[in-house]
Amino acid sequence: MKRYFIGIFPAAAMAAATLLPGCENENNVTGGKANISVPSQVALDDIAGDGEIRTFDVESDGYWSVIATGADGDAAPWISVEPAQGIGDGSVALSFAKNPSNNVSRSGQVCVQLRDESKNVLLPVVQGAASYPTGFQPFVHLIEFAKGDIVNCVSGRVNEAKNAFLFNDGASIALTGAGDMTVAGLTADRYYIGVLRASGWDAENAAWTVAVPVTGELSGTLSFGFGMLTNSSSLCAVPRDWKVEWSADNATWHDIDAFYAWNGKNACPAESSVSADKSVSFALLPNINADAYNHRQAVFTVPASAPLAKGSTLYVRVAKAGDTPVKGTAIDPSHIVRFTFGCCVSQFEKKAYHTTTMPVGEQVVLAQGFDDCLSGLDYMSDIGHLAYVTGAAYDAPEGWSVSGTVTASIGYVRLAAKGVLTTPALASLGTTPTDIVVSFKAVVRCSSTDAIDKKEITVQVAEGDGTVEAQPDMTGEFSKRDDCFAWRTFTVRVTGATASTRLAFSNTGQWFLDDVVVTK
Repeated sequence: MKRYFIGIFPAAAMAAATLLPGCENENNVTGGKANISVPSQVALDDIAGDGEIRTFDVESDGYWSVIATGADGDAAPWISVEPAQGIGDGSVALSFAKNPSNNVSRSGQVCVQLRDESKNVLLPVVQGAASYPTGFQPFVHLIEFAKGDIVNCVSGRVNEAKNAFLFNDGASIALTGAGDMTVAGLTADRYYIGVLRASGWDAENAAWTVAVPVTGELSGTLSFGFGMLTNSSSLCAVPRDWKVEWSADNATWHDIDAFYAWNGKNACPAESSVSADKSVSFALLPNINADAYNHRQAVFTVPASAPLAKGSTLYVRVAKAGDTPVKGTAIDPSHIVRFTFGCCVSQFEKKAYHTTTMPVGEQVVLAQGFDDCLSGLDYMSDIGHLAYVTGAAYDAPEGWSVSGTVTASIGYVRLAAKGVLTTPALASLGTTPTDIVVSFKAVVRCSSTDAIDKKEITVQVAEGDGTVEAQPDMTGEFSKRDDCFAWRTFTVRVTGATASTRLAFSNTGQWFLDDVVVTK
């Protein structure tokens, strides 16, 4: 962590022409009685691609704010500012998220300014490319992606032999043993829908085999995420038991370490359902709800003593592990198994990915980063297109309360359509009515059909004293699909709050919530 000092001293307003209102691209700005001083060693053009935290002090006798934007001038969700505003002397921490690219840098800017924008300083930001221990960056291979694009998404087509789906980067999903592969959903006006279908599962060696090019020396613990289910809830005389294995040569196969399955909209994944003798990794259910029941995740380890070389291929096989059918008494060769949406290979880490250094100090009344949440599938990750996969019910800390559906994710919480999350009483305020500022990060969940209009998240005084001046202005913040995978920071002012005040977050639609901070 690097720490710097910035001094800001308010005075008469002066005009400036830059990307941000009033921002000066100088280290020192003087004029009249105003002075803004930034030591020359304050530089943000060398941010590590793997992410880091930079901290600096602000010296001021007025109100100030810090704004982070990307190269396009819009808010930069990969730069977290804590706190984003203050009065008098203070300390600011900039948290830079890991760059999703392993070969392209990204840029932005941080503006430190007085509230009236009379004086300010612009600090250019450049973050280098990230390193990924897996030998390649996390990516998604989708069977089809009809609208737009997502980071690291790769699509493709079925081959002429109808036994493999070939991705544009050399990866593939091949069908062995079973009948011809057919594909559906490629023309639907949805973000994800592509499905591979195959019958003939009475064959002895029937399997799906995924081949992934290795772009750098590869070892460590990996996650293989995929979707697979029956074609209907009744026509499911297909194999019940399946085994997931990995290989470096498509000949010698190795057992996986653990398996996670999401078997319901509100289900926390069950870890390590691999059978004791590792002959079975998971059992297929008689269902057709791809959103609610689809995602599965196999975890395995490529030993450091035998890494895969750059230019080689990693193979993962999902093969039938017996002839017991999901329903019925025997496998019906005409019944279909679906491989849905695509697959993802990434480094496996069981941790909160969205963490923030929460502010402390006399001005901080409440700070909650939800970093103890460790369930479900990370909506913000490259496999976030499986948007219905959620975590377990949020186990609210002492003083907090939940109404309706609020679930835990990987370092944040999800508010369902009728979910309400209420803070503890703001005990440190005492009995004197005090004006406070409520800051929080939020992002609306985008469905596969782009249903994101007319949704909002609101802050109310649930108990005790206080009046909310105005709800956060979300006009135009979430208007397209890409907006639904980028955190936005919102603030609300509450007047007359006391130690009895409790604040409630509620919403229309479905939202993800993080980093709630209350300051006075």
